[in-house]
Amino acid sequence: MKNAKNVLFIMVDDLRPELSGGYDHSEVKTPNLDAFAKESLVFEQAHCQIAVCGPSRSSFMSGRRPDSTTVYNFFRHFRQADVGQNWTSLPQHFKNNGYLTLGSGKLYHPNQPPMYDSPLSWSEENGDLFENDDSWPDNYGHGPGGGEDLGKENCGEVQPDELNDLCSPIAWCAVNNTEAENTLGEAINVEVATSRLRGELKAAPDGEAQQPFFLAIGLHKPHLPWSVPERFFDMYPEAEDIPLAANKYPPEGMPDVAFNPTGNCTADTPMPDEYARKARRAYMAAVSYMDSFVGSILEALEDSGRASDTLVVFASDHGWQLGEHGEWQKMTNFDLATRVPLIVRAPWKENAVGRSDALVELVGLFPSMAELAGIPTVADEHPLEGESFAPAFDDSEWQGQGWALSQYPRAPKTTAAKQNDDKSLSADPVNDNITVMGYSLRVEGWRYTEWASFDGTANGGKGKVDWTAPLYGVELYDHSDAVGDINDLDAHENVNVAESPENKGIVAELSKQLREIVADSVRSK
Repeated sequence: MKNAKNVLFIMVDDLRPELSGGYDHSEVKTPNLDAFAKESLVFEQAHCQIAVCGPSRSSFMSGRRPDSTTVYNFFRHFRQADVGQNWTSLPQHFKNNGYLTLGSGKLYHPNQPPMYDSPLSWSEENGDLFENDDSWPDNYGHGPGGGEDLGKENCGEVQPDELNDLCSPIAWCAVNNTEAENTLGEAINVEVATSRLRGELKAAPDGEAQQPFFLAIGLHKPHLPWSVPERFFDMYPEAEDIPLAANKYPPEGMPDVAFNPTGNCTADTPMPDEYARKARRAYMAAVSYMDSFVGSILEALEDSGRASDTLVVFASDHGWQLGEHGEWQKMTNFDLATRVPLIVRAPWKENAVGRSDALVELVGLFPSMAELAGIPTVADEHPLEGESFAPAFDDSEWQGQGWALSQYPRAPKTTAAKQNDDKSLSADPVNDNITVMGYSLRVEGWRYTEWASFDGTANGGKGKVDWTAPLYGVELYDHSDAVGDINDLDAHENVNVAESPENKGIVAELSKQLREIVADSVRSK
């Protein structure tokens, strides 16, 4: 406990690495994150392990990969008796090491685990700092008709009626009514959290010893619906001046299984350009709205007098596709779905400020945060499955394991939780119905994916991959500098080169590496 650092963990939802600070996207207005990035180490190549909310959060909050949590959807959680009932979660580990652990907003997905893993993860059981009736589901529902269906009378701009039928749940509202704005749950959660920073978490007078804190704040934006105050829309040009995705079609040579045909607009039912520009503008407004709360949180931390000994971690649970590859969602293995912003401030470290191009994973948050805060790694009969990226703060040349692994399931449309008439496979399936698992390996210069046969009924419904069966598809995408800069979001993964004769060797090499990693990286079963 001596010299242990406090932790402020800010987790946002559906945020792609399209920010000014650290990611070279000046068109997106994020002044608070820009300032924060200048004081932090920015990880340019951070990836989630599964590109959908609940499963991704189950992974990084438990420190285990999806094949260990067996959470591939919204129907299971890692605390189930047949999975990790006795695992130690990320906040629980800090609690076990003497920390006051507090959470506000969307951290775990609702009911994944039940009651936001209270009381195991948190020092306060179901207190005001948790999701409450005032902020849940008001800050989560999908409009129109969802938790933020504020009514057109409160919107200066709202998605066109035609879009509701074509691309539901793509929805937005430029809230122009102060009373309606005050009902947005994001503000409620942040106010509760910042009041704690300025209250009992404030530095004690005369340097008295204090209990260290682990404060986690989950910001829901820029998740749909993009219902944010009108002033954030006004930060951007009119819609006709907003650029479209340059690669708004599926990659050439992409196997059908790689495409997520469920929900929202797809390449089969493309969003008209006029609406696409409006939607991209609304998303950017939601990002700027989120950024304003990051500013409020960091200001409250400064006011607390404890910023200099507080580890601050900012990340997103996964990325999002704004029309690239014909997708308006996550739920794929494309880089835009798996790649996330990760910005970490540890001012006491030698290499505290700069950029790292090391490939790191969200499943590595758990060991990294423990190491950077100065507490032991978890003592658990089921070891953690992510690599710590804390060494990057001592060595600017650190590259770590050199890979990131992601995955996504598919199931027959007739048994999937979501259905679509245009494709034979769908996303978000119940475990028993999963018939295909796409494992995707990101290494320097390449993304390699194999869509393998998967028996969701095996192992008591936990599932099992079958590498002996014919593959449903193989993808290889060139991520070399010759294709484009890492932050050029339109440049990559537009041509599947897995079948090119000149790539036969790299396909064989990456296939072997992928299968070895899948077998070796899951340690908790």
